[in-house]
Amino acid sequence: MLQQITKSDSLARFYAGENIFKEGQAPSEAYLIKTGTVELYIFRDGKRVLIDTLSAGQSFGEIGIMINQPREMNACATT
Repeated sequence: MLQQITKSDSLARFYAGENIFKEGQAPSEAYLIKTGTVELYIFRDGKRVLIDTLSAGQSFGEIGIMINQPREMNACATT
């Protein structure tokens, strides 16, 4: 599946602080980071809880597409 994703001609640019997707949204895209970093986080009891920080060469968002379930976390560009 990742081979299909990486062959896509679509390129999106996100700037530091920009949300890529939010918890509960329907999945429509998977992402492969070309440059920069992305934080994956959730909110629990009103607090932001960091799950992971991803960087160039890593992918995210593909699980939601594979299982066709709403996003389980938030993704935000950090650099």
